[in-house]
Amino acid sequence: MATGFLGVLVTYWMLEPQSTSAEAAHRQTVLAQQEQHSQRFARAVEHLGEQAPDRLQTRLGAVHELGQLAHEAPARQPAIIDILSEWIRRTTPRPTHPATCPESVAPDVQAALTVLGERNSAHDGKSRIDLSATCLRRVNLSRGKFENALLNRTDLNRANLTGTRLHGAELREGASVIDAKHDGTTDISDVSGNPVGAWWR
Repeated sequence: MATGFLGVLVTYWMLEPQSTSAEAAHRQTVLAQQEQHSQRFARAVEHLGEQAPDRLQTRLGAVHELGQLAHEAPARQPAIIDILSEWIRRTTPRPTHPATCPESVAPDVQAALTVLGERNSAHDGKSRIDLSATCLRRVNLSRGKFENALLNRTDLNRANLTGTRLHGAELREGASVIDAKHDGTTDISDVSGNPVGAWWR
């Protein structure tokens, strides 16, 4: 029996360093991946700030990269929501009265809205999509997840809201969705703001 017990101990001692080595290798892999995510995140945010007209493709690439990071590194998703929301608010005209909004949005803004709408909302944390006081006429938010979004003073006239999830969203202070495209799958339950009938006229 003693011999058998010693044999077990010897086997354990032989395997334990291998196990420790495997764990260390895994930690190194995780740290390397986190560092890579940090570098990609910083680079994407930097490129998103390049607002020159000839840098459209750079901005589109940055938006796509942030969307990929939200999928690969869910812990970063709240920050990505905040960054894209603020960027849209900063780069999109503000509606002062109905005639001031352009009839469409820039391609990079539409791309950012698509990334926000396609995210896994289970990883939002305490972040909320905030598109308040923006001109978003004719945007395509179809099938997008915009639950609890802040859309106060936002012009969504003639937007595509087919199947859009707007549960709990705020559309106050003159928010408008006149002639927005919608269907029976558009979720406007618990939306706060104008009467539903006024939105769809």
